[in-house]
Order: sequence, then C-alpha cells, then structure tokens
Amino acid sequence: GALDPMELQAYGIRTLLGSFFVRTVPPPLQTLWALVCALGLGRWAVRRNPIKAGGRLILIALIAFGLSLVLLSKGWWLDPVFPTVASASAFLLVTQLTLSLERTAKERNRFLLDRFVAPEVVDELLAPAERRLGIGGRRERVAVLFADVRGFTQFAEGHVPEEVMKVVNAYLHVMTEALHQHGGILDKYTGDGLMALFRLERSVTVADAVACALAMRDAVLALSVDRAAGGDKSLQVGISLHVGEAVVGLVGNPERQVNFTALGHAVVVAARLQTLAGGGEVVVSQEVQAAAGGGFEMQPREAVLVKGISGPVVPYVVVRRLGEPTPAR
Repeated sequence: GALDPMELQAYGIRTLLGSFFVRTVPPPLQTLWALVCALGLGRWAVRRNPIKAGGRLILIALIAFGLSLVLLSKGWWLDPVFPTVASASAFLLVTQLTLSLERTAKERNRFLLDRFVAPEVVDELLAPAERRLGIGGRRERVAVLFADVRGFTQFAEGHVPEEVMKVVNAYLHVMTEALHQHGGILDKYTGDGLMALFRLERSVTVADAVACALAMRDAVLALSVDRAAGGDKSLQVGISLHVGEAVVGLVGNPERQVNFTALGHAVVVAARLQTLAGGGEVVVSQEVQAAAGGGFEMQPREAVLVKGISGPVVPYVVVRRLGEPTPAR
C-alpha cells in the first residue's frame, strides 16, 4: 500500500544510514504501545495537577520519538505520533472528567452546606486548602449579635412540644432571613435564640450589623402581630450587639465535626449585654454606638456593672434608623 509521510521520511533516514529496507512494527503492537502510553498517563493524571500531567505528556512524547529513532536504527519503524496523540487525548479526557466531577461534588457540597450555614462560610469551607481558616482560626474585628425570644420559657410550659417546636422555628426563620440579608453569619442557634457574626474585615460594616438587628426586631414584631391576630400568644425578641476583636475559625474535632464560631472578650460582652435587652429592644455597646456612623437614633441608659466585664458599661437602645418611623411596640 501507499506509505504515509512519516514512513517515507523513515525510509529516507534509513537510506542515509546505509540500508534500503525498513520493516514496520506490526499494527497490533503499535496499538498496544499507544494504549500503554495513554492508559499510563490517564491513570497518573487522575486527581493530579493538570500542569504536572502536562509535563508527563511531554515526557511521553519525547520517549515515543526517542524509541522510534532507536528502533529505526535497527531497521524497524514505530510511529511516534500515534502514542503521542493517544496520550494527549487521554490527558484531555481525564482532565475534563476530573474537573467535571470536582465541580459536581463542589456544587453538591455547596447545596448541602447552604442549608446549614451562611454563604460566606460555605465559600470559606470550599476554598482551596491554603486559603481556609483551618482549626484555630485567626484574630479578626467582628460585630457579635445575640438574639433571644423573651417569654419563651413560660410559653413552652403551657404548650405541647410539637407546638413549641413549630413556633420557635417560625421565629428563628424570620430572624435568620434578616441576618443573611444583611451579610451576617449564623454562628449557632441557642435554643430559642441565636448567635451571629459580622466579619468587619470583609464587606460588612457595623452599620450593617445595627441595621440587621433592627430588621430582626421588626420581623419578629410583624410575626407577633400576625400571631396575635390569629388568637395566638405573641412573643418578642431581645437583641444585643457589640464590636471588638475575636478569634474566628473552626473549632472541634477535625476528624469528626467542626463548628464555625468566634471566641474572645467581644463575645462575652455581647452575651452579657443581651441580658439587658427587654422584649422588642436592641441594646448595643458604646463601641457600636461610636462605630455605627450616626445613622441611627440611639438612647443611652445609665452605666451598669455587668458580670464578667470589668468597669461600668454604658448600653444604648437603638430606636430606629434615621429617616424611618419609630416602630410600634
């Protein structure tokens, strides 16, 4: 049959080397050699860095051409292009398949995580290893929010557990929605309340945290009005907010279960302030009042001594955002 260009060149080279007869390696052996190269590279490329796998592809091409020249000097022609193309095809196929599987797994993990933690935390957990917080975390400036449904203990005593669970879920739902709409991160649910964080080194501000607290209060008020209209007992929420430095990161057993949280004095202050907030009130620290930017009406209270905090604390009650009507209580 007709010779392909590569075989013609091989005959030409062989002629220059002093022989006029070159035998072609049988096609089954050439196919087997190409499969060995392709499968070897494909197996190695699974879950590997594409750049490193690309380097192996170049190495296989060099080996294929080198072996072809060695065999040519012995009077045999082994096509170097076939195994190179087969390896390149395997490289592209495996790389695309691996990326597709990783993307699918990441999307599945995101779908599951989105149901339990804030989008910002999902991004952190799914980030490349070198960008994750890891166990131990790092020091950050945060605003810490605590919210607790007032009068819930008495409500729970007079209702069956199923009704109690239904009501607490309704209140937590509206509070969590307000939290996510203002860039907050749900740290944990605390029975009939929650703890939340605002990472101020990101895109949120102290003013966002205060606005979130007001949105939570108003959402709970609207829910309580609806419940009262239906003849059900209405509840209120007490909210506190403090700003300061804390260690933010993952805590727990890395082999079993971890939680995203913040630890430090700022968390303690926010938790203590929460005891000063009555139903329908947002109580913030003097640090929050100073950092909020003056866009809110705040009423100071008398300085008080709070357990766990050295020195008196001046709490402020946030009434409303300036320019908005005073909410009904």
